[in-house]
Amino acid sequence: MSVRSALLRGRDCERIGAIDTVAEGPAGIALSRGGAGKVYDYTDPNEDCCLFALGEGGVLIAVADGHHGEFGSRTLLEAIEQDLAPAACAAVPPATDSEGWCDWLYAGVRDATAAIRRYSGDHHVEIAPTTLALAIVRPVDAHWGWCCVGDSHVFRVDASAAHDLGPRGRASGHQYFLGKPEESWHREATSLGFEPLGDTRSIVLASDGLSEKDIGLDDPAAAVLETVNAAEAYPSGVRSQRLVRALAERANASHRARRSGDNIAVAAVGP
Repeated sequence: MSVRSALLRGRDCERIGAIDTVAEGPAGIALSRGGAGKVYDYTDPNEDCCLFALGEGGVLIAVADGHHGEFGSRTLLEAIEQDLAPAACAAVPPATDSEGWCDWLYAGVRDATAAIRRYSGDHHVEIAPTTLALAIVRPVDAHWGWCCVGDSHVFRVDASAAHDLGPRGRASGHQYFLGKPEESWHREATSLGFEPLGDTRSIVLASDGLSEKDIGLDDPAAAVLETVNAAEAYPSGVRSQRLVRALAERANASHRARRSGDNIAVAAVGP
């Protein structure tokens, strides 16, 4: 069984207020330029991208935000789609325990990051520092894993809360980005894990258009939980698409109300 995937690119979604979505099975992605125009300096109108891939073993989802250039998020996710997704979603896993999974996932993200540097060198442009939130959900093994660098979000949603699992650098106030040399974002600053699914209802990823101060939502975790709860009212075949669209629209509504926008990318598995 081959891996099936979809990638939404910022360069293809540049109309304020519009939301593009793609969904298949348990996975869905949504992308928007935002609900209002940006009031800060920027390079491209939409510098976010998002991805899902499906295979026999499970699902990979990812969102990325390229600062000072959409090529950062685009080339990163294209590399992940090509190189990580087939193994991550295969029936036979690339690792057999949590430590092995974390080592494999970190190495794969590190290698994919090189695509940003190659693009920068080939096109003679400055590197676009890029955030990443990535999750792998494997029902076949009853486990899931994640990797988060920068200020994007990884939410694990259970019955009572949406738990934001990254990044480690947020509490210290430091900013870490992919695309730069590895020592500038290193493993110790990366939120990384692999654990049993347990009572997980949904995994939701979002870029900082959901949470940016004075732009996004004041309580993004509460909004994620409410949106997952609401999505369960729909038939199972459309829940993931309803979820990601509704969460992107909640972000856009905040942008409109505050008259200050940011790009928003969302990816989800479940409920």
